[in-house]
Amino acid sequence: AGPHPFRRLDDTADAMLAEGERTLAVVRDPQRRRLLEQARPVPRVLPAPPGPVVVHSDCGPGNLIRAEDGRVTVIDWQCCGLGDPAEDLYAFLSPAFQLLSGRPPLDAAAAAAFLEAYGDPAAAARLALKRPFYAWRMLAYCAARTEALAPEEAAASRRYAAAFEAEYAAVFGAEGASGGGAA
Repeated sequence: AGPHPFRRLDDTADAMLAEGERTLAVVRDPQRRRLLEQARPVPRVLPAPPGPVVVHSDCGPGNLIRAEDGRVTVIDWQCCGLGDPAEDLYAFLSPAFQLLSGRPPLDAAAAAAFLEAYGDPAAAARLALKRPFYAWRMLAYCAARTEALAPEEAAASRRYAAAFEAEYAAVFGAEGASGGGAA
């Protein structure tokens, strides 16, 4: 409570779906649009965290730097706000975030070990319920970036297309994820 310098991250189902819809509005590829429309989660009440905490909101592996002494520093805080740490858990575990950071997606054992090491079963439970919404929003973003980058930055466009396919397959099933239009 009280004044603080952080924006409030709205991770309700309606807010995440609305953000995805705004992003999806610029996607022209019919295959990706169809996949996103089919995968769109049904709005429902999602669990709130016990209290808002500072969340990075872009905490993929590309924003983590390991020092020689083993300490990890999180960089690139321009998107932070008050919200649910489940959002940062999602970002780190997301196949799309992993691929966009130049790393292969984590396998199930590595993802489970990460959540166990994080040590907050309640946050992991919230993540399980919110993941389809976070993923759907990320898929819309990847689809939009695939198209936006295609004319000038073909390699980056292909990375976003691969991130879309990996995220879709991990969360919604592999069938129909690949072959989605020209990158």
